[in-house]
Amino acid sequence: MKKPPDDLQAPSSGADPLFAAQFTSEKLLQRAIAGLLYRIPENSGVTILQGAQEHGKDIVFFSRVGFDERILCACVVKNAKITGSVSASSGARTVLLQAQQALDTPYVADDGRRIAVERVYVVTPYSLSQSTMQSIEGRLQERAGQVAFLGGTRLFELFHRYWPDYLVDEFSVLKRHVSETEAAVVRGTELREVAFQYQLGPIDRDIRRTYINPAFHRKIQSFVYSIPVLAPLPNVAILRNNVRLETIQLLHQSLDSLAELFEALERWSYISTTDIGRLSNLLESYGDLLEPKISEADKLKRKPGVSVEHVRFENAIEVDRRGRSLQEAAAQSLESFDADLDTVRGFVRDFSLNGTSALSTQDFITSGTVNDIIRTLPPDCFSVSKEKEVKLPETLLNSWQHSLMIVGQAGSGKTSFCRWHALADCENFSVGNSRVLPVYVALKEFNNTKEVTSFRQAFTQNLGRSALLAHPDEGEISEFERVRVYLDGLDEVSSQQTQEHILGLAKAATIEDSNLQVVLTARDYDYAPAVRWLPKVQISRFSDDQVRELVTKWLDENQQDIENLYSQLKRAPALKELMKTPLLGTLVILVFRQTKTLPKNEARLYDIFISLLSAGWDLVKGVQRPSRFEHREKLMLLSRLASHVHQKGSRQFGETELSQVLEDTSPVRRDTTLRSLAKKSSGTESLRPPVRRWNSLICRFRSFLSQRIWWATLSGIA
Repeated sequence: MKKPPDDLQAPSSGADPLFAAQFTSEKLLQRAIAGLLYRIPENSGVTILQGAQEHGKDIVFFSRVGFDERILCACVVKNAKITGSVSASSGARTVLLQAQQALDTPYVADDGRRIAVERVYVVTPYSLSQSTMQSIEGRLQERAGQVAFLGGTRLFELFHRYWPDYLVDEFSVLKRHVSETEAAVVRGTELREVAFQYQLGPIDRDIRRTYINPAFHRKIQSFVYSIPVLAPLPNVAILRNNVRLETIQLLHQSLDSLAELFEALERWSYISTTDIGRLSNLLESYGDLLEPKISEADKLKRKPGVSVEHVRFENAIEVDRRGRSLQEAAAQSLESFDADLDTVRGFVRDFSLNGTSALSTQDFITSGTVNDIIRTLPPDCFSVSKEKEVKLPETLLNSWQHSLMIVGQAGSGKTSFCRWHALADCENFSVGNSRVLPVYVALKEFNNTKEVTSFRQAFTQNLGRSALLAHPDEGEISEFERVRVYLDGLDEVSSQQTQEHILGLAKAATIEDSNLQVVLTARDYDYAPAVRWLPKVQISRFSDDQVRELVTKWLDENQQDIENLYSQLKRAPALKELMKTPLLGTLVILVFRQTKTLPKNEARLYDIFISLLSAGWDLVKGVQRPSRFEHREKLMLLSRLASHVHQKGSRQFGETELSQVLEDTSPVRRDTTLRSLAKKSSGTESLRPPVRRWNSLICRFRSFLSQRIWWATLSGIA
């Protein structure tokens, strides 16, 4: 027979928090007590009662006493400290009422016999004070000797005597899980590998010494349509006599944008597949009437001295009819989405809550969904009318008990957030300060695994389970007060099908068990309707105070070094701004720690930053993303795009600019891959994903990247 671990030797007084922590819900405690009763030789007929049969009795069993007499006993099981007196509305009064009901109401056996309860045991893993027991016994004087108390040390000793394997199995499994989680989140090697690769010196501390809790926010924008074909159309008279060619060109171009809107709304279940077919036919039908006039005008403009500004439609009535038919069908199909657009406008206009109060409203989730849809569409579909930023505190997880999606750019601290909070959850669970059991999962591990069929199989199969359960099922996860599963890096799962499968499992599991909390992190990409059920927030950049806290921790509170670094940052305002991104700020500090100075040539730092954020950080983390661009090609394209944007005096680029740069670059480089990309860019394949991802890099490193391509051109290597 196994011996319980030293950590669970019976305490001299009170209850060991680790012993009490074994029973992470009342349901699990009831099962454990039933298993203990079953193993005591004098007992039989052990039954856990639920529903109408209960009447104050959680468990009933028969016990032999005296001259082999068989009496019915009942247990009142409480997985909490029983405190107070029976005159107060607290735990003791509840126990008194339950004990009275158990004694007053007979138990109906399977054969229909009504059997009186002759003894009630009040059972809890916590110690019971003498005053509480006397208070209950005093109110049950007429039942003297029929109520007994079992808790703390006495209960531990019974487990130790009759069922020691339970303590070993449950405790060791839970403790091993917590220990392994702690070790996994502490030993993250990514930063060490970066420091080694770029010769930034040794990393002599772990996340517990350097982590800074970020704040969160969610920017919600309200929109109005800006698709010309949804605006009032030219009437028959204008079409027949004199309509501007530019108007017809804009209408024709906007048909593609409207088609993309319809397709996106079909993905998000706003529009049915049947409606999509009908709308597509109407779009094509209307476009067929506009296109010939545009082609005719283009031919005329090629002739010397010919300028075409207006066109006339001989079939104006039919053009008008098809245009109105398209608008009517579109208005009908967009009704549901329009209602949500109105919700967003109301949210932005009227909503005044911040913090978790905002997350709990359906309007917040709806507004987030609409914003997520619109950001995947061409920019000419909608224009922004207003915006609101919902701010959330650094202590978000302390007050939010539901599932959540946290997004951020590369280096913003998503993985550090998961690891640090999982570590804190482990430490609190181990000492009995919390009954939230953490599970940390790096989703990149699912790139090379077979498809999983259940949430438990995928993420929680290593958690402790009561030895009573020979055939565990999905519902067992609710035995813990709360299981918090950190699913870190959805974007690091290369297959969209696997991403959607993981999200589907998580959603189903949280519906089945309200005690399950999923914290999902990802870069802010398009994950389509699979994330619609999750409130989404974004990790905020560090404030000035948080940057100083990060610097202080890494420089061991050495005020001279701290002020020296800040003095040098004043002369490099661009670097100072980049310090607000956790990864980049840490790298700046590591460079400074080596020589107590920042490099005079900041190009070295920028090269490191761009290399990491464009692909290097993925390589360090062991993430293989499907990409149409190799790392070398990506850097070259980023440089050319930055130069293009810089010359325009803009901060962002679109698909048109990316397509043009691809066309301009491929003949220069004579590179097969780039030429094929240029061909793709002029076809049907959308370049919007790299546009969105690279714009963040362009904004931060525009000046440096444009200089990079300038020097490369002078050197004859571009």
